[in-house]
Amino acid sequence: MDRVVFQKKEKQNFHIFFDGKKEIGNEVLQETFGKLNVYYSRDRKADDLIKEFVRTQIRPADVQVVSSDKEIFYHAKKWGAHPITSEEFASIVTAEIFPSKQKTDLEELKDKKLSSEELEYWKNLFRKGK
Repeated sequence: MDRVVFQKKEKQNFHIFFDGKKEIGNEVLQETFGKLNVYYSRDRKADDLIKEFVRTQIRPADVQVVSSDKEIFYHAKKWGAHPITSEEFASIVTAEIFPSKQKTDLEELKDKKLSSEELEYWKNLFRKGK
């Protein structure tokens, strides 16, 4: 997946842009699966399609652009859309899918007690370094 653009609020339509064709010999430009709109750039660059998409929106402020590409990021910002990096998006999605996982992981680390064997192992390891 090259880039993702989605609209916020109740609509929650997702627009995903791919470089190139869907498959060799397939001239499809766009497909829709429910609220998911998939675009294939064919002979153009997907970056150009994303820029055009943002620029032609009636309300760019309702568009969230997900891309770690700096040029796309700043273009979206310039036109009033809300860009976030792919890494930020992945964190948001992970937090939505596994809301308690992050908290649980931190709690496990915080309250972890070493067994006597583990404690002896680490003591011996650090003594060897002296």
